Amino acid sequence: LDVEADALHAVHQGEENSQQAMAENIKQRTAAYILQRAQELNVDLDIEVVVSNDDIPTPEKIYLSGTVAPFAKRQLQLMIEQDLGIAKECQIWT
Repeated sequence: LDVEADALHAVHQGEENSQQAMAENIKQRTAAYILQRAQELNVDLDIEVVVSNDDIPTPEKIYLSGTVAPFAKRQLQLMIEQDLGIAKECQIWT
């Protein structure tokens, strides 16, 4: 019985690790995409991406910090909303 419980725990742990790895990958790729687009506008940003807890995590909220001219900020907000599906109200600029 202990072997079965250990096996179930191991499977659950593996699934959890896989989920965390996928979430981390999505965070990194999303941030890299935004950074690339920001660099095209000569903007230097720090970005933190928050993903959902769904089976396949999706970006839900983004924290962006840096000095950004109003025009470039509008361009980035629009790109993030259109390309990544993250609403303007889920983009936290500091």
